[in-house]
Order: sequence, then structure tokens, then C-alpha cells
Amino acid sequence: MSADLSEEEDTPAVVAARMADAILYLSSVASKAGLAAISKDLLSVRNKLQEEAASASTVRSPEIGVVRRARGARLWTK
Repeated sequence: MSADLSEEEDTPAVVAARMADAILYLSSVASKAGLAAISKDLLSVRNKLQEEAASASTVRSPEIGVVRRARGARLWTK
């Protein structure tokens, strides 16, 4: 990560989501190398990171009526 990240980019939810993506790649590499047990362990860690990203990503903003998520935004009604 670079030093010029915006505030939203380095939230725990975004970091966890990015780590989950990176671990998916590592799991694929491990699987292709014949390291099935390592690949499985990495996928378990990835699932935990995805859960963390999902639980940490919702931020309600009553002023603008938006629920922010790590990978986008959606409108909600008051």
C-alpha cells in the first residue's frame, strides 16, 4: 500500500478484503504446486478475512442516507 491512501481506502474492512484477495492467489499457487493442505488452510484464513471485512464494512451515514461497504455503496431508506 502506498502512503497516499485516502481515509476510506485503509479502513479495516478494506484491508481485510484486500488481504482475502491476496490469500486467494496464494491458495491457488499452493494448490498448483501440489500443496493441497496449505491451500486449504489459506482458504480458511481467507474466509475469516471475508467475514471480518463484511462485519467491519457497514458504516451508516444518516446525513446522506448511504451504507458504505468495502467494495461500493448502496442506498438505504430512513
